Amino acid sequence: MAPTLQRRTLLLVTGASRGLGRELAVKLTARLASGSVVVLTARNEADLMRTAEMIALTAPPDVRVVPLACDLAVADDHDLERIVGAGLESNPSLEAAMIIHNSGSVGDVSRTALQHDSVASADSYFRLNVAAVVALNGVFLRQVGQRAAHVTVINISSLCALQPFKSMSLYCAGKAARDMFFRVLAAEHPELRVLNYAPGPLVTDMARTVADTTADPDIQKMFREGVDGGFLTCATTVERLINALESDKFESGSHVDYFDKDE
Repeated sequence: MAPTLQRRTLLLVTGASRGLGRELAVKLTARLASGSVVVLTARNEADLMRTAEMIALTAPPDVRVVPLACDLAVADDHDLERIVGAGLESNPSLEAAMIIHNSGSVGDVSRTALQHDSVASADSYFRLNVAAVVALNGVFLRQVGQRAAHVTVINISSLCALQPFKSMSLYCAGKAARDMFFRVLAAEHPELRVLNYAPGPLVTDMARTVADTTADPDIQKMFREGVDGGFLTCATTVERLINALESDKFESGSHVDYFDKDE
């Protein structure tokens, strides 16, 4: 049997236009088999094209990359069907399928939990960070379920799914909801490989946003020091994730953190 990643795969990465999503797309594609298909989605088309160009530098032969701009915050069911269908249009003979739920937002960290008093604002946050993830996941599994023998679902999680961080109530709640959803998915479908991966604190635009706008001085200090060099790089955490996928020892549905001992 081929190693876990070295199969002819349909790979779908959300939030693939920059930061962690871009690094995931580039590094994982380099390990797939020839003939794989990689679908990249995010809001910014120009940045997606740059990711596709970077993939081409290290991808195996005959890998098809499909950049597809879409704002998941406002996407409807048709948009989600289009995203997944874009990777299946050529009717490839697939051995495996993998979806990485990376897209998301940190929310308004200038407000404490008590200050979130708008239904519209909360609804908008959870539509992108939970509802769109749940729906896209369902569309993906329905479309690839009969076409790939090996299916892997990766949710990009966070320590915030397990521990409270002041001023980050929406982010913590959204990450916790996603973790539990995918734990249930794993329990219902033991034939799937499901992983909630917490990449550790990263130097990203999201971290800079928290450092600049958080309502909490302790969080501000931690994030400012982190983006100045204390946090991990995206390249470092992606290598840790790839090691976990290739060893394939994690319990399906589990929460694996960058700092956990190797699986």
